[in-house]
Amino acid sequence: MNMHLNIKWTLLIIYSLITLNCTASLNQEPEKIRDRIKTEYISQINNCDIKQLLKKLQINGSWSDINYKDTTRTGWQHRTHLDRLISMSLAYKQPGQFYMNANLLKHIEQGLLFWFSHHFICQNWFYNKIGTPKQMLAIGYILDKELSHNLQNKIIETINIINTDDYPARPGGDRIQVATNQAKAMLYKRDMKGIRKIFNIIENEAKFAPMEEIMYDASGGLDVRNQYRPAGRGVQRDYSFHHRGDRVNSTLTYGLELPEYYSYWAEILKSTSFHFSVIHTQFVIDYYLDGICKQLIKWKQIEYSAFNRDICRIGTQFISPDITKRLLNISNGYREKELRQALSCQLNKDCTPHSFAKFFWCSEYFIFQRPKYTSAVRMHSIRNMNMEYPHNGEGIKNHFRGDGACYLSVTGNEYTLTPPVYDFRKIPGTTTLLLDSMPPATEVQKEGKSVFVGAVTDNVYGAVSFDFISPHYDLKARKSWFFFDEGYVCLGNNISSNSNDTVITTVEQCQMQGKVIARTPDGSVTLPNGSHQAKNIDWILHNNNNGYLFINNKNIRISNKEEKGKWSNCVISTSYPKKEITLNMFSIEIIHGVKPLQGQYAYAVIPKTNEKQMNEYRDRPFFHIIANNKEIQAVENADQTIIYITFYRAGRILLTNQKEIEVNEPCMLMIRNGTLFVSDPTRRLHVIKIKYNGSQIESPLPTWQNAGMTIQVNMHKKYL
Repeated sequence: MNMHLNIKWTLLIIYSLITLNCTASLNQEPEKIRDRIKTEYISQINNCDIKQLLKKLQINGSWSDINYKDTTRTGWQHRTHLDRLISMSLAYKQPGQFYMNANLLKHIEQGLLFWFSHHFICQNWFYNKIGTPKQMLAIGYILDKELSHNLQNKIIETINIINTDDYPARPGGDRIQVATNQAKAMLYKRDMKGIRKIFNIIENEAKFAPMEEIMYDASGGLDVRNQYRPAGRGVQRDYSFHHRGDRVNSTLTYGLELPEYYSYWAEILKSTSFHFSVIHTQFVIDYYLDGICKQLIKWKQIEYSAFNRDICRIGTQFISPDITKRLLNISNGYREKELRQALSCQLNKDCTPHSFAKFFWCSEYFIFQRPKYTSAVRMHSIRNMNMEYPHNGEGIKNHFRGDGACYLSVTGNEYTLTPPVYDFRKIPGTTTLLLDSMPPATEVQKEGKSVFVGAVTDNVYGAVSFDFISPHYDLKARKSWFFFDEGYVCLGNNISSNSNDTVITTVEQCQMQGKVIARTPDGSVTLPNGSHQAKNIDWILHNNNNGYLFINNKNIRISNKEEKGKWSNCVISTSYPKKEITLNMFSIEIIHGVKPLQGQYAYAVIPKTNEKQMNEYRDRPFFHIIANNKEIQAVENADQTIIYITFYRAGRILLTNQKEIEVNEPCMLMIRNGTLFVSDPTRRLHVIKIKYNGSQIESPLPTWQNAGMTIQVNMHKKYL
């Protein structure tokens, strides 16, 4: 009996010791996480000239070159004050000339005392609730107990404002950033009571956006919400991202925050009891590869029409490879090959661009990529507003960039740093009014008016159609883009306006990177620098690289000359360079005239070509236009293996192969190698009837959040 009692007590003691050991280990986890974050802060690269900062620092802890009185959204140079203190803090903690320099620490404290004594508040909530606390966290972690007790308390007081229950943590991009700041703040203060809850909030951002009955903005007011497509903010069903209720595509701005912050914490928490689930991690990887990377050129560069107001930000053209590195580290092999391919491109190593076509039906954005070129089409509809509002004075001339913008990227630097000199009336792919001046910035964002907006694609090839109704002026057009390996065909019809301004369709506006050759009935000629207008042009070749082939366009204007401008052309901010910039620019416009009725155009864009090939395409195009009228636009490739048809209304068409196809509703069709695909650009249909070559089928269509996506129609092979 005693022996059994001894064994029982021995086992109980062992169990208690194991439990205590595990509990102690779990209690140590937050401290280890805190130490890692502190090490990350201290390890940041610091390229600032500390001597110059100290030289310019005034006795009261301020800098004379910073305007502390301007607290407006477009001013707020105060962030520079805190950035400089961060640089000084790094110099104090990192080995070097100023390592543990008591005099430097004294100046840092002077700068902090100056800040805290003035209680600076910006008119932009972001800096008060996210930006400034984030900078204070950096200073707090870097210096930690090196600061006086009073300053430590002041920093804690500043970061206490971070709270995921506050409105800045609204669904969309800001919530995961606020939660990240709050987690770091809690760890900094060693307030571990609710840390698991915050980590759960971060993890659970990895999901499709749920419905929101009511939307609030960052200050707690009612946010804009589109009445035609109510949905939530965050990752959409097509893997695009919406930050606001306006449903503007923000995948490469706010949408980057999900994989950035999720992967950051997933990597840190990987071997702890706080680790994230496999399901959430794989969701983030899917979103990254099928959403973010599908809006990039060659895995790394932002496709130009995907920019919103950030089009005017200097140095935002490429995404960081750090996200991909972290996702690889937490992927456990999931989609590893694609992640490694992306990382190789982002590190400027071996890069093989993948060929794909993708339509983001929730955001009215289509992108097509081949090894030799990338292009995309950006649109708007009654379901999505035309463009992001020019918050904080950015993107003040983006009025027409959602009207069918179609940029061509071959080298990737066609549009780099062009905003200071760019004519924002002339966006490639758009049909616009040639206004005397652009409207005010407050009129950039408008509700879309178009219903028929969409694409048909098998994810390898695709076509886009836009029953364009301008949200700004009396102007409409039916526009389509048909994509092939060689290039893409652009059709326009039903171009009408009652405005007294000239209507144009812009084919291209980019940096001039070489000579411009134009082919007329009299032969080809190299154009001297300047502006040129011609009634009959067969093709134009830019830099012996990119060709533009015209079909029955009688009035074309070409410009290849030096343009001058400033960053104030697209942004209102005191932090941008004031110096005038000069660039050589190249542009092509089709002129439709004043008050056109049933105007039209047809042209093809052919990347990476030459003069000989352009002459061959002139005589034997790689495509055939089947129809271009106000009811049907249709194009096929030369061997008829790909046929695209856009029906703006119910109707039928006889194809080149003498087969007839008929539909009972507006739709888009694609026939590729005998396989039929269909989509509903109106997003109003539940079913469609298609009659093709004697066979009739009634096919259901995707609805609700999948309305607008393409489906394959199963028809008997003998009819195809």
